[in-house]
Amino acid sequence: MSRKLADFITEAKPGRLIATQSVLYAEDGTAISVVGGVLQTSGGGAGEGLDTVGFESLMVSTSAVGLTAVGSPTTAIITITGGDIRFRSDGNDPTGAIGHVVFDGGIITLTSAADIASFRAIRDGGTDATLSISYLV
Repeated sequence: MSRKLADFITEAKPGRLIATQSVLYAEDGTAISVVGGVLQTSGGGAGEGLDTVGFESLMVSTSAVGLTAVGSPTTAIITITGGDIRFRSDGNDPTGAIGHVVFDGGIITLTSAADIASFRAIRDGGTDATLSISYLV
């Protein structure tokens, strides 16, 4: 049975949507994370979806790496595969002991150009990870 994003929306206000599931999927298979039941959108009200302006795949290993934002994005959706990572979005490098931990299969959503520009990640543990990043406006 095919379901639409609207099937999971319980409330829509300019700038955000309240959803009933923690991960939603677009028709193209893109995962959209919902933190605390809130799906952040940039710009106008509900129904004005985000447009993808770029994509990047990034290997995360023992040295901290940042994102190469494409197309002046205001939102980045990041999926982690192959290993766990630590990240910071304050412009400082995470270490193997400092930073937010996100496990293999996790999703990070950055909702400002400043957070995208300041994002830094390093692997957590002995296995490199791959970040798949969709940039949106």
